[in-house]
Amino acid sequence: MATVLVGNLIEKLMSNRAREAILVPGAPPTLRRGKEFIPISAEKLTPDDVRQVLINLRARSVRINSPLEEAGHFSFGVSGVGRFRVSYVTQRGSYAVFLHVVEEKTPSLWDLVPDDDVRSVLQEVQNLQNGLIFITGPYTICNTDLAGALLLEILTNRAAVIYTLEQPQAYSLRHNRSIVVQREVGSDVPDFAEGIADALKIAADVIYIGDIPDTKTAEAALRAVESGRLIIITYPSGGIVAGLISLERYFADPITMRQSLAHTLYGIFSPSPLTTGESPALAMEWLLRDDEITRMIEDGNFTEMEKRIKTTSRLTA
Repeated sequence: MATVLVGNLIEKLMSNRAREAILVPGAPPTLRRGKEFIPISAEKLTPDDVRQVLINLRARSVRINSPLEEAGHFSFGVSGVGRFRVSYVTQRGSYAVFLHVVEEKTPSLWDLVPDDDVRSVLQEVQNLQNGLIFITGPYTICNTDLAGALLLEILTNRAAVIYTLEQPQAYSLRHNRSIVVQREVGSDVPDFAEGIADALKIAADVIYIGDIPDTKTAEAALRAVESGRLIIITYPSGGIVAGLISLERYFADPITMRQSLAHTLYGIFSPSPLTTGESPALAMEWLLRDDEITRMIEDGNFTEMEKRIKTTSRLTA
């Protein structure tokens, strides 16, 4: 089944206008479109099926010489079709594979954010010369969509060097008023920490960090935030407060992290799908720093922020 699946998987993904294909043993190959799941076969995958699909997909990547690990990411392109990124993990000795479409057209804030108030707040990001935008929520695709829209807003309206660091790359950004340098961890640079250090060396004006997977990355990201540049970070978590608590755990001395965050943060945003189906529109929780929030961060009173979080409409049918 694996050989047939690889030959048709991308066609099914694109023709159904889905964002992701999910391949796990014991279930049929399934597309995810918004909150909707679409099986594309009645036949359930075996562990060997999934492993072979992963090997065949990986053969399309430039990283074909690296070992197949317990978890990993890579991306590849299909001529005339587009780019794709693959994330995989192991579960009880077998693989689970997630194939994502790398959208050629980065969504705009107008595509994603129907709420006028939060959209106007996000549009102010293009005018920021420094500070931290922290995007944290349970939906990785929503996090990266929002980050992509913010980067699009900047590169369309401001002259800057934008440096993105992801594993794998979510969007292909095109030069406009800004110049864009896009790097992929594992292909262009060994890890996030080294990639962040490189961004500081070339004096990038805007740095996008696609994840904080470990302490080394968290410490490098903090140095970037303190360097006087605009930093945008996406980080998967349960929401605004959960994201801050989780981030703090990377630091042996959380007081240093709190002090830096308290005086560099612009805002924290937690996006989620607004509707089912194909619409990319997002619901949003958000929090902007003011004097009270600064004091809460300095004191580590993250849970006290709950009452200050603003919320747009939630998921609808």
